[in-house]
Amino acid sequence: MKNFFIPTQQNKYKPYLLRKIALVAYSLLLVFVNSFGGVFGIDQAQASNITPSNIISLTNQERSANGLNTLKDNSKLAAAALAKANNMFEEQYWDHFGPNGETPWQYIRAEGYDYVYAGENLAKGFQTSEGVHEAWMASPTHAANIMSANYKDIGVAVVQGVLLGKQTTLVVQMFGNLTTEVASATTGATKITTSGGTVIGTEHG
Repeated sequence: MKNFFIPTQQNKYKPYLLRKIALVAYSLLLVFVNSFGGVFGIDQAQASNITPSNIISLTNQERSANGLNTLKDNSKLAAAALAKANNMFEEQYWDHFGPNGETPWQYIRAEGYDYVYAGENLAKGFQTSEGVHEAWMASPTHAANIMSANYKDIGVAVVQGVLLGKQTTLVVQMFGNLTTEVASATTGATKITTSGGTVIGTEHG
């Protein structure tokens, strides 16, 4: 065994593990690891720590800090958000409205959530929940959804996949209200600037 590691007379003072054939094997191993790291390791999109619970928590912290009611995690809105994210991957588009006329509202209604008010925020290409939230708050339309007094419920989906040839993470945030009752707001949203992925938002009611 020592001939593999220690120079001796038997290995002609060249440890086996330092010989040319061994070094070639090491190089091949490194190439294999680098080439297939996405299979055995964690790629860029999978490395994100974005979770629905974190997104909801950040949203409610923002609302609470500005005197608004917090939003309740709604399973129907979460299912609608997941369906929307999956559809974007299946149909390969990045928009509120799909190439075949799909709308955010049809996913919400399909889950049996008969809304009076509804809204949707989208994000892709971010690595953290905080990055997503900051980008939304830096955009007036997204911040308006997050800070809207029209909403009582929220549902979020975070899905990884290949979109338009690139591995990415999509975040779909849906808002809703089943009644016409609207909570009162004491202050507005605070704008925060950030950089990273891209976001789009819309409201319906």
